[in-house]
Amino acid sequence: MSGVVVPFVEPDGAGVSLAALTEREARELRETNEKRFEDLLYGLQALDMDPVVVDSHEPRDIESAFLSWADQRLFTRGRA
Repeated sequence: MSGVVVPFVEPDGAGVSLAALTEREARELRETNEKRFEDLLYGLQALDMDPVVVDSHEPRDIESAFLSWADQRLFTRGRA
């Protein structure tokens, strides 16, 4: 049997609960989340908004995402 176990920390930090997902449940959840992410990006772009996608917790990567966003915005919208 394969799958994944996800730890959830109690809001007060007092404990951890584990939730087990089967391989099928994990796949369905991933597909649902990926679709929601795509829809969110599409919706923001449809409103002429430029989303910043941060896909790492590393400070260097976060800074790079915002700097790339700013550079792209200047390039596509011109300097104000």
